[in-house]
Amino acid sequence: MESIVLKEISKLRNGRAMYGDFVNNRYCVVLSESDGCSTAYCFSTPVYKSGTNMLLEPAFLKDGDVIHMEGSNAVVNIGRDISLRDKCGEVKIITDAAYEYLSEDEVRCADRRIYPSLNGITCSEACGDGKDIRLNLEVNEPTQIRVNDKCFAFMRGQYTPLMTVSCIGGVDGKGVVVAPAIIDYEQTGEMSYELTIRTSSGCAESVLFEINMYEPKLFQDTTVESNNPQCNNAFGGTAFIGNTEPYGEQWLYIRPDMSKIEDISGEYTEKALLHLPVYQKECQSLKIHSVSRRFCSFGSNWNNKVTSKLFSAGSMNANGYVSFDITKMYEDRALGYIIRPERKDGGFACLSTGDNYCRPIILELRTKD
Repeated sequence: MESIVLKEISKLRNGRAMYGDFVNNRYCVVLSESDGCSTAYCFSTPVYKSGTNMLLEPAFLKDGDVIHMEGSNAVVNIGRDISLRDKCGEVKIITDAAYEYLSEDEVRCADRRIYPSLNGITCSEACGDGKDIRLNLEVNEPTQIRVNDKCFAFMRGQYTPLMTVSCIGGVDGKGVVVAPAIIDYEQTGEMSYELTIRTSSGCAESVLFEINMYEPKLFQDTTVESNNPQCNNAFGGTAFIGNTEPYGEQWLYIRPDMSKIEDISGEYTEKALLHLPVYQKECQSLKIHSVSRRFCSFGSNWNNKVTSKLFSAGSMNANGYVSFDITKMYEDRALGYIIRPERKDGGFACLSTGDNYCRPIILELRTKD
């Protein structure tokens, strides 16, 4: 089975041949080009299995009554319940239901379909007639939570999650995200919670969300929005950049953590491209701006947002990505960037953030030694 990581790189290369030693660090695949340069594809979440040089190939395997999958640092077991476990802890989704193995790429239980992600699962569940999606979670030891209307996280430190549940959005019959999905919660015991996920869009036939054990990310980011001017979204997996009814105008602040790829970032960069997977195909025109000073991904909101510099670059749409040529802005990488709509009346674009495990952001760097 070809790695999903290489499939995504092939899309960005328009099918051009790939040569080189794929093993570099946990976030990057480095390829050799015919002109002697190298191109590094740096993913927002690790694409190698922890402790090995194995490129990830997330797939469900059936072992008796249990369906099994291995992510970048976690193990998923699906039986009567769903267990996600790493060396720091375990979270269960309590269902007491029969899950049907359909393929390496899909498991089904009634209206819920489950797909592998790079360190957990992505779920799609029917939401017709105003149906709410309910998840009953149990963690193996008491822990703090961090929550907003987009993401729920069990925390193992002040800024480090154990596990996240993140809404992607309401999806129509063509598989396009047409509206945000909202998450709410109730604590039902010392170590148990019931989550409710819903979308208000009448066009949505299902809700898409993901559940993952945490991995440190290459990108530190957050959305900020005018309707919730004090809201921060450091661990949410999608951004609705532009204008929506729940959020008003939303921007994405994003900054690569270059210490994770310092073996590449120290070389001369000839070209730099930032690729964000798009969930809404008819996305509006977007621009990326350098920021005037460093921002805090945990403390930023609409009210205190950092301003941008005058220089900006427009977006390009191809192969399921919104891409930005940031070569001329790359010297500002330590400060970060803002992605925002070009116009205030142009609708919205639903894109992955740096915390998306299903369709991660990719930083493409073409370098010379």
